[in-house]
Amino acid sequence: MSRSNLSAWAVAHPTLILFLILMVAGAGAFSYAKLGRAEDPSFTIKTVVISAVWPGAAAQEMQFQVADRIEKKLQELPWFDVVKTYSKPGIMLAHSATARRPRKSPGCSISRDEKWRT
Repeated sequence: MSRSNLSAWAVAHPTLILFLILMVAGAGAFSYAKLGRAEDPSFTIKTVVISAVWPGAAAQEMQFQVADRIEKKLQELPWFDVVKTYSKPGIMLAHSATARRPRKSPGCSISRDEKWRT
């Protein structure tokens, strides 16, 4: 029972091995050249960043008089999913994401970052 030694065969036939390596490399280069490319991805990221500036307003004023009203209006949208609100003195930022399907119930998720408020 003798088993064939592939390594010994490859050392004994270097020209054939070099030919096989070049063929595989050529096939890879050809396949890479024919690979399709898309400049713009076929998916969309549905996020919105809302910012409001009110010079001289405190963070609590921005939250209660601006951010809360914007959050309530966003909740009325059928595709609304989640909003994250950040309030600082004089500025408010809200990051909102939309759902893939319209929601059936009026539930939604609102989070506020307490660390950002100063």
